[in-house]
Amino acid sequence: MAFGDLLHKASLSPDLNTNREIIWWWEKKRILYNAVMLIFGSVTLLLAYLGGAIKMFPWIGLTFFAVSANIFYTSGWIIDIAGRRFLSDQPISRRLSPILFLAGTVFSVFLTFAFDTAMLIAIVTGSVSHK
Repeated sequence: MAFGDLLHKASLSPDLNTNREIIWWWEKKRILYNAVMLIFGSVTLLLAYLGGAIKMFPWIGLTFFAVSANIFYTSGWIIDIAGRRFLSDQPISRRLSPILFLAGTVFSVFLTFAFDTAMLIAIVTGSVSHK
């Protein structure tokens, strides 16, 4: 299956008529979102460790990052429900869930990469001590 086919399939959502159906649609995708964030968050932690910014595994930071990411994920279905109320007669309302899911996931990955970029800049400029 080509990337374009996957993108088209992802852009279509089933008829989600109730708040419960919208929430369930989002919750079925939470594992995928968390897997993506785990991969990109691990890169950030590895860079921080290799750059000497952290000396041991940062459980507090990791927990804060995971909880924050999931709070923002939950805001996705809240915005989805509100958006469907305001756009109920618009054709885009049927595609709102996948659009918000994709945009939110991409934003989360870019935000994680912003931490990576900041870490690399700090290492290169000497703001963070090397091992």
